[in-house]
Order: sequence, then structure tokens, then C-alpha cells
Amino acid sequence: MPDRDDALDPFTAAATIDPHPVYRRLRDEAPVRYHASMDAWTVARHADVVAVLRDARTFSSELGMGELMSGRLVPGQAPMPSMSDAMGQLRLVIAADPPDHTRLRRLVSAPFGPREIAPLEPRIRALCDALVDDLLAAEEPDIIGHVGWPLPVVVIAEVLGIPPERRDDFKRWSTDMVGGLSGELDLSQRQQSAIELFEFFTAAIAARQLAPGTDAISFLVSKASVFEGDDQLTVPELVAFCILLLIAGNETTTNLVGNAIHGFFDHPEQWALLLADPERAGPAVEELLRFDGPVKAIMRMPADEARIGEVVIPAGARVMPLFSSANRDPSVFDDPDTLDIGRNPQDHVAFGFGIHHCLGAPLARMEARILFETLAARGVTLEPRRPATPVVSPILRGFTDVPVAVVR
Repeated sequence: MPDRDDALDPFTAAATIDPHPVYRRLRDEAPVRYHASMDAWTVARHADVVAVLRDARTFSSELGMGELMSGRLVPGQAPMPSMSDAMGQLRLVIAADPPDHTRLRRLVSAPFGPREIAPLEPRIRALCDALVDDLLAAEEPDIIGHVGWPLPVVVIAEVLGIPPERRDDFKRWSTDMVGGLSGELDLSQRQQSAIELFEFFTAAIAARQLAPGTDAISFLVSKASVFEGDDQLTVPELVAFCILLLIAGNETTTNLVGNAIHGFFDHPEQWALLLADPERAGPAVEELLRFDGPVKAIMRMPADEARIGEVVIPAGARVMPLFSSANRDPSVFDDPDTLDIGRNPQDHVAFGFGIHHCLGAPLARMEARILFETLAARGVTLEPRRPATPVVSPILRGFTDVPVAVVR
């Protein structure tokens, strides 16, 4: 039997496979708790998670995500080897506090709202049809390998105007960068991929300056001069945003797809409902995000002593709001451990909350909705062929493979 500390530690190997029993105990017994295994405080209840995410002044993203991106995620782990000064600008995109965050968000958000991405739907629908064809034809079908990672990689590459022959590089770069968050990847490998990404996007931006196209990079170059003005994107900031869009857009959708299929394995009656009415896919995606979202937690850090409920958090401490725990808080969601695609929850925090709500959420939602509509409309039912392999990470929730058997 695990001891009390292990039973309340969401960072153990057992909790990687299924964190929800630990989250349940944390919500009930220790909603704000320090964990020596991560040298971090977790926040487990929905109201407290929202309060931390809303209070960007107290709980800094710049400090918290800066710590996360250093590559020194677990105690005793060596920091990330130094990169170029320009690569350090990546922090400005995903780890900025106001007023820097306000400026950056305004400059880069225009191409990625629901209205702006709506024209992508026919292309994504055609792509989903082709990927499902590949899945059905495969001798050893895998929802991640045949659908979950190609879908967002192709979409993001096309949004950014990247040649098809570089898609495998995109996947490798994204995997290496995100893999560093597990603490298991050779950090020099992550550094090399980061440098390759920086060089690739720097060249792509230079090309768009000379010959703009219709892709998102061209849009950002044309709408925000990269040469002058305090309120303009610099080249490193634009490069950093492209890198973030690749990584976040890829991993979020891949994990969402894998988690969703795994959830349907355990709740086949819910897949039967979608088979009967594929148009329920939109609300179903919201429930799948709530039930088992792609990001378990994020990092924040108070510059000064802070309080969450009755607990005092020291200045400079790591604070990890647990998105996945908040999304199963019974004070907000009835019967939270049950997948119910008719629920259509509006209060989940799978994509964050407040000023740092995920910029790519509309695109991830569209990709997942169209994929599940396609599978259901074609009458495809999937069953596990062998156990899936979970992503080993204190931050991300997903699977590196989900081997399936296709039932028609």
C-alpha cells in the first residue's frame, strides 16, 4: 500500500497513468499542498484554480513559465543548456505578464479567432477523411500515429505556409521541445531542436518579407512591422510565436484525440450516442476536454508571499494549478467522473482561464470536432488492441500511442 505522501502526490508513476484518484483526495483533504517531489504547491479545487489563473498580478506567468521552460522541472535536474539570446524571446510569448502580455496577445491573436479559422473547415474535413482512410487501411492501426499527430501537424504547417516535406521535421521538433517537460529527454537534444526551429522560422519570416503569401506568417509580417516601433513585433518575438503555435497546436490536439478515444473505450455507450448523431461532436469535445484534457497543470510563481484560501505560499515558490483536477470538482460538475457527451460543460479550464486562455483553442476544437464527426458519420467504432502508452509528464496528459482495432 502506498504511504500517505504517495497517495496525495500527483507526480508519481501511478498517478501518470491515472491521476484522478489522487486529485480526488487532494480536493477533499489537501486542496493546496506542497510536494517535495516537484518542489511545488498544487492547487486542486476549481474555485482556487480559477482564482490563481485570474490573478496574473500575484501569480506570475513570467516567473512560473520561465522556471518551467528552463528545463529544470524536477528537483536536482540540470538546467537547460544556454541558447541564443533570440531564442530566449520565446518566454515573451507564453510567459509574459501585463503589460507585455497585453501587447503580444493583441498583435498575434488576429488570425486565430473562431471567425478567422472558419475557412479552414473544408480543408480539415478533407484531411480527416484521408487520415481515417489511412487508419482503416492500416495493418496495425494506431489513433495517434495515423490520425492524432498527422492532423494538427499538417494543419499547423499549412496555416504557417510550411512545405509538406518539412512536416516530419515539425513533428520531431515539437516532440523534442515538449519532451523536455518530462525530465527524461536529453536536454542537448531539446536545445538542438530549439535552435533548428529558430533558424527555420527566421528564414521563413525573411522570405515572407520579400514575397508575402496568404499564410499566417505573412499576415503577421504585414500587419505588424518587424523593423520599428515600440508597439510592433520584433523578429525574435515573431519567431517565438511561430514556435509556440507549432508546439502548442500540435501537442494539444494530439493529446485531446488520444485522451478522447481512451475515454470512449471506457464509456462505449457515449460513442454509441455520437454514432447515432454525429452533429453532437461539438458539445462532445467540450465534455471530452473536461473529462480528460490535454494539459494537467501549468506553472505560476508569486513574486511576494501569497495566500490561497488559508494557505500561505512563500515568495518564489512554484505553484501548479491542476486543470484536470478542477475539471472534476463535484462542486462545479455533477457526477464528474462520468463521461457524458450531453453535458456540454462551459466552466471547464482545459484550455486555461483568463488572460492566458489558450490562443489556439478554437483551432484545436475545430480539428477534434471534425475528426469525431468524420469517424461517427462513417460508422467507425474503435476498440483497444493493446494498452496505450501514457505520456510521462507532470504537465501534459496524453498517450504516445493508442493501438486500436477497427470495428465497422
